Amino acid sequence: MKVYVVMGGWEYEGYHEDKMEIFTDKLDAEVYKLELEKLQLVSSTPFYDYVDVLEKKLHTEKTIA
Repeated sequence: MKVYVVMGGWEYEGYHEDKMEIFTDKLDAEVYKLELEKLQLVSSTPFYDYVDVLEKKLHTEKTIA
């Protein structure tokens, strides 16, 4: 199953995981990415240097007890 991880970060500090979200729908992930890109630290200054949508594979296993 594919999941989409959305998180922002700064050039010299890396990813900021406090606002990280995981989605199963790519469109929802893209909408959240736009929300993060609109965040501002102060007027006309973006909160994050970059915002990424990372596609990951989620593997699940069933165990029989």
